[in-house]
Amino acid sequence: MKRNKFLLLILSLTAFGLGSCEFESQADKEEAQMLEYIDSHQIDAIKHESGLYYHIDSLGTGAQPVNSTSLITVDYSGKTLDDVVFDDSDPGDPLQINLNLLIQAWGIAIPLIRKGGKIWFILPSRLGYGDKKQGSIPANSVLIFEVRLLDYVN
Repeated sequence: MKRNKFLLLILSLTAFGLGSCEFESQADKEEAQMLEYIDSHQIDAIKHESGLYYHIDSLGTGAQPVNSTSLITVDYSGKTLDDVVFDDSDPGDPLQINLNLLIQAWGIAIPLIRKGGKIWFILPSRLGYGDKKQGSIPANSVLIFEVRLLDYVN
């Protein structure tokens, strides 16, 4: 009897283990979404060690902002995977803000360019708003930003 219970336990655990392999993690799902977007939009993107993908349209000149507290001045646009813009700077009225007050992805991407540079990046939710809804942005959203770095003060 004990042997049958043990065998049933092993079979149950094996079945559960095999069944759980079918479930895709949030990170895997988002990675697939990012790669599909990059491919469908024919973007020549580089994967950063953090997990975000980026493309530098123009590097800019001078040094890069290196401090998390750098005051940056940018023109930007943020959108969801379905290309719906959820936020952008007003024409002629750029955003001026300390880099450490923005989502983590900005702190990774912005130092990759210099003054006058322009970068495009797509990020997994963990580098954005995570599993929290933020305004019109649903929880667990992959986001896309285009940013031109107009100026900064380290």
